[in-house]
Amino acid sequence: MSDAQAVVEVLNELLRAESGGLGLRLGETQPFAARVSAEQLAAVRGCAGEAQEHIAWLSELIVSLRGVPALRPPDASTTDLHYLAVEVLLPRLIDNCQRLIDGYAAAAGRVAGTLAAAELVNRIRARHEQHLQTLRNLQSATSAQ
Repeated sequence: MSDAQAVVEVLNELLRAESGGLGLRLGETQPFAARVSAEQLAAVRGCAGEAQEHIAWLSELIVSLRGVPALRPPDASTTDLHYLAVEVLLPRLIDNCQRLIDGYAAAAGRVAGTLAAAELVNRIRARHEQHLQTLRNLQSATSAQ
């Protein structure tokens, strides 16, 4: 297996995690938001919207390395997102975000020899770290109400 193939495998692992995660599904829903402000809900939806960008970036890089993007369908257990309040979703979103961060952190060392992959993995991980902070702040705000 060539180095490029190994990098494509790592990127596809990340792509499957992104495409099967809660972020992508949340972008397709309108969760109930009784106790959060429109600004807070927009922050949650903004985090979700970035999942589409991550998928596009990963796919483009995989193709540029002569690989085939391996998307995963959304997790069937996430079909209830349409009916849940944001406050109920926050622990699941936080867990999902932490899993993504851990996945990107583990992948960083495995793609370090390919500059474009290393930069993308670090950029997306940094975005997820920002998302995690946003979600934790929102959770604190909603539990204080």
